[in-house]
Amino acid sequence: MNIRKITAVLVAATLMLVLLPADAQAAPKKMKDGTMFDAEFYAQTYPDVAAAVGTKASALYKHYTTFGIKEGRKPTADAAPAQAAAPAVPGSTAAPVVAPKQFVKRFKGKKVSIVGDSISTFGGCLPQDYVPYYPTDDMPTSDLTWWMQLIRAGGMTYVANASWSGSRVTGNVNEESGNPGCSIKRARDLFGKDKAPDVIFIMMGTNDFLSSVGPDNFAQAYRTMIANMKAVHPGAQIVCLTCIPVISSSGTVMLNALDLTIEDYNAKIRQVASETGVLLCNTCACGISADNYGSYMPGGVHPNAQGMALIASYIVNHL
Repeated sequence: MNIRKITAVLVAATLMLVLLPADAQAAPKKMKDGTMFDAEFYAQTYPDVAAAVGTKASALYKHYTTFGIKEGRKPTADAAPAQAAAPAVPGSTAAPVVAPKQFVKRFKGKKVSIVGDSISTFGGCLPQDYVPYYPTDDMPTSDLTWWMQLIRAGGMTYVANASWSGSRVTGNVNEESGNPGCSIKRARDLFGKDKAPDVIFIMMGTNDFLSSVGPDNFAQAYRTMIANMKAVHPGAQIVCLTCIPVISSSGTVMLNALDLTIEDYNAKIRQVASETGVLLCNTCACGISADNYGSYMPGGVHPNAQGMALIASYIVNHL
């Protein structure tokens, strides 16, 4: 073969390599548990994951075993998905939410508990005597709740959920049912099996608004709730979330019997969070409004899967 022919063959071979798809060039490796995993393929196929955890093989494989299998992601180009992919949330962001790197850096590995009312419930995830609102037809799995998406997006660990449908922050601090958010029992119920939370997310106040509790009484109960959380979980970081908008059946921002809106109660949450030195995220500004609530919160109070993703996405991008 002369030099010209050799050169032509080399050029053709080079072009073939360039034109091959990335996944065809990737080299799957057998992991310690026997799973074949292709880090290059995984990063290129799922850029949302690479953006969140980076491109190191160990980080990508951890994502796959922790979340990717449940989300239907493929470990190699020729593998079948482990199960159906997580459902997309129409018109918003896909579930699960992907957090920016700074959020992941701040919360990764933290153990998390949730305090809330119906918006944060899910049957099977609560203490036995607590009352759930979800699951519903459009929220069939806890994977779609705002709090589970938040936990997964941040690489955190779920500990406990002390949320009770219809519960208020105000009430008897010594109530042994745990119903009032300010009760000591509600704080105790944030322990998991041999686990204490590193972070406590609180989203409560909607039912105090709907029940027309006086804002000053609400603020005092909110202070008590935070004090209880600090006393029972002295090492935990507390994050207060303002309440999402409440829309009336006429499609307008709802007024309660005191002619107040949910924003009047959110103002108290901001005030108490500042006074007590805890973190605050203004989830009221997540994007749900009287103009679009039908897409995110059809009944005017309880988010659907699309609304849950919107809330979680706002938190990871603004906290």
